[in-house]
Amino acid sequence: MDDVYAALNGLRLTGLNADVASRWLALWRDGRPPTLAQFDAHPMPANAPAIAVFEIKQDISLHCIRAGEYCRLAIGFDLTGQSILSITNNVDREARLSWCWKIVEGAATVSYRAFKPAQGKVVYAQGMSLPFSDDEEGGTRRFFMHTNWRPQGMDWVEGNSDGDLQIAPERAMKFFAPRLAENAAHEVAGADLF
Repeated sequence: MDDVYAALNGLRLTGLNADVASRWLALWRDGRPPTLAQFDAHPMPANAPAIAVFEIKQDISLHCIRAGEYCRLAIGFDLTGQSILSITNNVDREARLSWCWKIVEGAATVSYRAFKPAQGKVVYAQGMSLPFSDDEEGGTRRFFMHTNWRPQGMDWVEGNSDGDLQIAPERAMKFFAPRLAENAAHEVAGADLF
């Protein structure tokens, strides 16, 4: 668990991301992250609207299986049921799959994305992604993303905030799982989920 704490501390999670990460950590059993079912059994109602859950098959597919209301308001449409690859630039798809597979292999990520409200200045929100320990038949694995972005004022009207998914956020990854050979943070600019 020391590797997990070190990874999360190294990402400098702030605000509600730190709260959600603490809950995720508290649900670890036998040296493994919680499953999606275990995570759902201990809800954080105030943060649920800012959580999206994804399923990934290595080098094949990436789908959103559930996205909260704030996710929809932030980007202007509901990700639930969407193939993330279908809304990813062709040249970025392989990198997106690789990045997300590293999460389910045992990595934590942080990203910073700009959101432009219809009225007002651009705001930057921190997002993070953490894995679940679900290992489904066929190689499907799951992880979740949480964002600190919260709607303000007219952001409650769908389409009034522009969280453009084609503009790459700043992001970093820290590995904590022994099955990964890497043991350092990777600072990259590139496509992320938010």
